[in-house]
This record gives sequence, structure tokens and C-alpha cells, in this order.
Amino acid sequence: MKAHLRIHPLLLVLTFLLTGCASKIERLPQVSIQKGQQIYPGASIKISVDSRIDPESVSFSIDNQKLDYSNGQLKLPDRISIGKQKVTTRFSYNDKMEQMSLTLSVYARDKPIKIETELVTTYEHSTDYYTQGLEFDGDWLYESTGGLGKSFIVRYNPFTGTVDNTKALGKEIFGEGLTVVNDKLFHLTWQNGYGTIRNKKNFDSIQSFEYRGSMEGWGLTHDENFIYKSDGSEFIWRLSQTDGSEIDYLTISSQKSYFKNANELELFGDFILSNVYQKDNVMVIDKNTGAIVGVIDLSSLKERIKKDAFFDPLNSVLNGIAYHKERETFFVTGKNWNTLFELRIDFSPLEIK
Repeated sequence: MKAHLRIHPLLLVLTFLLTGCASKIERLPQVSIQKGQQIYPGASIKISVDSRIDPESVSFSIDNQKLDYSNGQLKLPDRISIGKQKVTTRFSYNDKMEQMSLTLSVYARDKPIKIETELVTTYEHSTDYYTQGLEFDGDWLYESTGGLGKSFIVRYNPFTGTVDNTKALGKEIFGEGLTVVNDKLFHLTWQNGYGTIRNKKNFDSIQSFEYRGSMEGWGLTHDENFIYKSDGSEFIWRLSQTDGSEIDYLTISSQKSYFKNANELELFGDFILSNVYQKDNVMVIDKNTGAIVGVIDLSSLKERIKKDAFFDPLNSVLNGIAYHKERETFFVTGKNWNTLFELRIDFSPLEIK
């Protein structure tokens, strides 16, 4: 009984102290983005500011660049990058400047437009080609194939059927996309963690380049400044044309969400055409912003192919798109498909530069 009487007052004291401390802890006021808004470059966003904050003290910035903010409206720059953006907000509370970070999910402004196609003609395509990369250099079509221990690179003329060169890759290599830059051929591996710069003529290896931020190797294309690489994520990476090193990336986005699984790539004007793994669609992506501006439905092509022993219903999917500059047409095929389709694509709904 005496022990009980001695402990009981101690508990009362501790309870009193803890309750008193808790009452003195005041939560820092919050600044937040109101839900249900479409957030895109140039948009004005409604901001909720705690009533305890001096509204005149609130400011926002991205990478130390101050943003326009007034009357509860935050104006995003027209050139803000699509994707996840870290926004820093500063405000005065209890005569002290506070700082907090917000994550802003920026999407494309507009809904993608449906792009129409017209079938021009067809050509034979070898069914043992598990197509991963496809690109024209004049009339020569460069194609890289996949499969562990089965991968190779081939150069052929689809108009004459002439095969000019073939190079088998190592047993440990699962080949992926390629692109021809001047006298070099850039070629990816899937999960080996590196790509290879090769001699365009004989396909011999010159040097390799490592994947740093990107996850894997999927598709490649290029313009006059960069090589563009897909890796299965929602990013398209920009690489150096000198050594294949990663420079930065774009986030692939519609007006509602980010998109993964961009596969084989082809450049046309300001746009990157991208196959989508396991889908019959091609995304038309603005190479400067990552916005998906158009979608091409190619589901009808699969009905035109003949399936032989190489065809795998699960893996023999649409993949491979190459632009022929002189003919102004696109050549499309799939993994283990027996047909190479020549298409005319109507980009008139989009502004091509």
C-alpha cells in the first residue's frame, strides 16, 4: 500500500508535465496546392495559405527562380518542364521566415490528337528478327535484334532484299535499340548496363558507355544535337553524341498522367515517334517538352501478318519504326513479323517544324 501511495503522485506529476509540453507545441502553418486542378506549363494554380501566415510574405521559387504569385494564384512559367517539380515556398510566421517544399506534378496542356495513316505497300521481313531497333541510312535499313545469346545487328536493303552485313553479338548480350550518327552506330543492351558505339560500316566496337541514371536500354533515335534513349520508365534520356553519356531527360506525359514503356524510337521534325511495349499504338512526343501530342493506332497491321514457328503470341509485338527521308514514308514492323509495312502518316493536325 505504501508503495502505491509513493508511485501515484509521481505519475500525476509526469502526466501534468507531458500535457503542459504538448499544449505548447504548435504545428507550423502550411501552404498547399488546391486539389482537382489541371497543372501544365503556363497554368495559374490556386494556392491555400494558412490564415496564421502573413499573405504578403509568401513567395515561391523553382531552382532559385522566383515565380509570379498574387492573390492566392501561382503562375507557372510557360517553359517549366513537364514532370515532378520541387517548388520552394517561403513565408513569415511569428516574426520568423520559414521555408517548406512542395512537389508539383506538371502535365501536358492538351489531349493527344488521333493521327491517321495510309498503307502504301509491304515488304518481306525475316521472322527470326526479334526487332529492337530500326533506322534508315539512305536505302539501307539497320536493324538490331534481341534475345539472350541470339542478338545481332544487320544492314539490308528492303527494296532489293540484299543483306549487306550481319554481326552476331556475344552470348551474354540481349540487344536493344540503335541509331546511326554520322559514321558511328550507337547500340543498346537491355540489362547489361551499357551501350556500345560501333563502326557504322563493319559494326566493330569502338567504345562503350554506361547507363547512369537510366534503368535499362530500350530504344534510340537522334537529331542534330542529341541522342534520345528510352529505358522503360516515364523518361526519355538525352545523350551526348560524342560518348553516349546522359545529359538530362524528358518526362513523357499526356494531360492527365505520365507514361512508361516507350520502346523503339524514331525522330521526325520536332517529334519522337515511340512504340509502346505490348501495345499497338505509337506515341507522338514533342522532343522539346515530353508532351504526347498525338497517338497512332496500328492495331490493324497485326491482322495482316502471317504467323510461323518464330511467332510468340506473348512477345511478338509491334516494335520498329523507321523514316525514309526521300520517300517521306515510315516503315513499321514487329518482333518476328513476316512483313515490313510502308506507311504514309498524316501529321497535318500537328505543326511540324
